[in-house]
Amino acid sequence: MKAKEKTAFPTHASNSNPHLHHPAVTLPHLRDLDEEFPGWWRGTQTPIATPQTVQVAEIVGSATGSGWQFLPNWKPIDPTDTRFKQLLQSIKEKGFDPEFDGSSIELIKFQDEYWVADGHRRVSAAVRLGIGYVRAEITLLTFTSPPQTQDSN
Repeated sequence: MKAKEKTAFPTHASNSNPHLHHPAVTLPHLRDLDEEFPGWWRGTQTPIATPQTVQVAEIVGSATGSGWQFLPNWKPIDPTDTRFKQLLQSIKEKGFDPEFDGSSIELIKFQDEYWVADGHRRVSAAVRLGIGYVRAEITLLTFTSPPQTQDSN
């Protein structure tokens, strides 16, 4: 009997963020900060005082484990996601403004990349609608020593 081949997709590390409540996904999905840098939340997090304008193309993935809900191109995996459809319609009608959807996008900036802490569907909608820039609350993530990567486990 032939041995079953292992899947090369990432899974969550044993020391992953204890706040994550999602499956270890083997489908291609959005990059996940916890998969790439287990223990990232132990770094120093410094909020920037005022919202910043960020290029959507620089937002690379999820910091909160919600990346499994999106394909690598930010398309929702669930085509029946009604919250996404409602948000998309609202942005088409009213524009991309936190006043309309109740909150701003929250991003973690780490190693010159942005990771979504809150606002995954808003970023996905921005990508889908070709919106180049969004306003976001930014938190800088730094370490006194390099964080462990998934590859170094």
